[in-house]
Amino acid sequence: DLGEQIRKQVNKLTTLESGATEKELDRQIAALDRLSNNTYAKKYPRIHESTATGLTAAQCSQVLSSEFLQYINEGAGS
Repeated sequence: DLGEQIRKQVNKLTTLESGATEKELDRQIAALDRLSNNTYAKKYPRIHESTATGLTAAQCSQVLSSEFLQYINEGAGS
């Protein structure tokens, strides 16, 4: 999950155990900010709505969601 990875990175940045300099921390925080604000998706919008799988972006998001994966895992245990 992307949100979980961002939370881990922010947590790692705030602990300052990595020995990173302030400049490196600022650079990493700026990169996470661009990621969370969808900067490049807005700057470079998609021309085509299809993907390599043939699904739309909305369908891919739905299939990759945590809720869907949990549903699949629960179904496999039955």
